[in-house]
Amino acid sequence: MLSPSLEDYLEAIAVLSNEAEYVHASTIGQYLSVKKSSVTVALRQLRYHKLIEYKPYKPIKLTLFGQKKAFEILQRHTALREFFIHILHIEPDKANQAACKIEHTIGPEITNKLAEFVRDYKQERSL
Repeated sequence: MLSPSLEDYLEAIAVLSNEAEYVHASTIGQYLSVKKSSVTVALRQLRYHKLIEYKPYKPIKLTLFGQKKAFEILQRHTALREFFIHILHIEPDKANQAACKIEHTIGPEITNKLAEFVRDYKQERSL
C-alpha cells in the first residue's frame, strides 16, 4: 500500500503525462510545490514499487501497473470532487483540495457508489 504522499506523486505524474509528452522531476516539483530532492526520493520509491520507469535526468513514465494505480487514484479524486461540487455546491478549488485529502482514505466500494450517485443526480437534474 502506498502512502498518501506517494499517491499524490503518482497522481501528479498521471496528470502531467496527459498534459505533456514528457514528465520530468522538475515539473513534478513545480506541480506539487515541493523541492526537487523530495521528488527524487518519491520517484525512487515509486520505481521500487514498479509504478514508474525512472532514471535521473530522463523523462518519467508510468508502468502499466502504475497507470492502473494512478487511474484508481484519479477516479477516487474525481468522484469526491464531483460530489463536493455538484451535490454539496462547494466552490471548485475548495472541492479539489478536500478531494485530494480524502481520496487516500476511501476504497473502491465507496468510490463507485459516490460516482454512481453523482451520475444519477446529474441525470435527474438534466431531465
